[in-house]
Amino acid sequence: IKVSARHGQLNEEHQAQLREKAEKLLHFFDRLTFIDVTVDFQKADEKDVEVIATAEHKHEFVGHGRAADVMVAMGGAVAGKIFEGDRRF
Repeated sequence: IKVSARHGQLNEEHQAQLREKAEKLLHFFDRLTFIDVTVDFQKADEKDVEVIATAEHKHEFVGHGRAADVMVAMGGAVAGKIFEGDRRF
C-alpha cells in the first residue's frame, strides 16, 4: 500500500488512517496486489483522493473522492467505483 500527496503533505496520523482504510479493501477482494492512494491538495477548500487498486491478471479498480476532509474523500473513493468493479469478479 502506497500513500502519497500532491501539492501538499500528509501528517503521519493521516497516512496511517489512509493505510488502514485501504487495507480494508483486502477483506473484500483478496486478489489485490497493490493499492495506491494519492491525495491532491491543489484546491484549498477540497481534497481529491484517488485510489488505484491493482489485482491479479492486470485488473485495475479506480475510485475518486472529493471532500473538505481527507478521510471523507477517502471514504468516497473506496465506496464508489472500487466496490462496483469488485462485484464483477
